Amino acid sequence: CVLETITESKFLNIAKNYLGCEPVLTSVNMWWSTDYLKKADSEAAQMFHFDLDRIKWLKFFIYLTDVDEDKGPHVYIEKTHKSFSKPYKFMLRGYKRINDEEIYASFDESRIKKIIGKNGTVIVGNTSCYHKGLPPKDGNRLIFEFELSNSMFGGPSSDIYSEIYNNKNFQYYKKLHPNLFLKY
Repeated sequence: CVLETITESKFLNIAKNYLGCEPVLTSVNMWWSTDYLKKADSEAAQMFHFDLDRIKWLKFFIYLTDVDEDKGPHVYIEKTHKSFSKPYKFMLRGYKRINDEEIYASFDESRIKKIIGKNGTVIVGNTSCYHKGLPPKDGNRLIFEFELSNSMFGGPSSDIYSEIYNNKNFQYYKKLHPNLFLKY
């Protein structure tokens, strides 16, 4: 269940320790990638980018399919979440996707990490680093993502369907974790 996953104490404790406060749920997404296009899709976050979602946040990604080299692994460039770690020439462009050629010309290949894993693999990260999902070469990849933040201040948020407000499961979890579901 999505609500059980989001309220898993291990995830909440990781976020609380990182954020220094009770976390607030600020987004929930699923990314389904197929081998149909055979190329990177900017709209599907398959080109290098960084996020600027909130003041401080942590994203949790869970592979819902087995992910190997050909199934679209998550990729990130280590240490690019730190201040002044991104090339100035990229920052001058603003919040834009960066193509692989420019990334590989700007960063040592040893810093570019691919994460492969079985269904259920959890990735936790500060996505202010450069990252992307590789487009699958063969098959599909499904990944569940949710973001826990220190506040609602910052980037845009989309409202969920009003039906959830009357859902008994949701109301149960909202009572257990009122701060977490502050947005809702």
